[in-house]
Amino acid sequence: MPETDFVFVGYLVQEPYPTNWWKRPRRKLASLENDVHPSLEQPQWETVKGVRNQTSFLLRPPDMAKYPGWLLCAYAIERDAIAQIRVQMVDRSIVGPFAYEYARHLKRSDDGLRRMGYEVMDARIDRLSILNNCGYELEEIEIFGGPLNEYCLFDRLEDAQRFRENIRTQTRNDSHSDGVIFEVWGSP
Repeated sequence: MPETDFVFVGYLVQEPYPTNWWKRPRRKLASLENDVHPSLEQPQWETVKGVRNQTSFLLRPPDMAKYPGWLLCAYAIERDAIAQIRVQMVDRSIVGPFAYEYARHLKRSDDGLRRMGYEVMDARIDRLSILNNCGYELEEIEIFGGPLNEYCLFDRLEDAQRFRENIRTQTRNDSHSDGVIFEVWGSP
């Protein structure tokens, strides 16, 4: 899948990359799962060309001076995964593959963020990282996909794709085997 097959879904104002997380010692954690500023952890309800954004993703970068100590992160999802996602969203009443439909019409701002890597998220549970929070040890991740970078993400899309395919077919009877890949952008 070429990188152009990713669709920008929006921005989150998140906690600084945790460095003391016991599952990934000596690394920073740049994950979609990281905490979002409490004032922004709610559906945004804005529309993009008539399609409602029912997620907590911001459509434009906010004034970060309002959030001292927090980081601006941007995310993109595989285009084909938009119809696959069947998560229960933040307010718990929104369920369905339409959750990211607005992103097909969204344009990313010139925000100065750089790509930090690729995250594999659960397709059924909103903002749950399969890559970093579903019991996979670093050694297992390297066998299934490849090495993680200093931000606990795959540098290469091919590694994220290989990891996703291996967790779909592995025999460990894991309920978190339906993954989608997100591109993660941030400020290292």
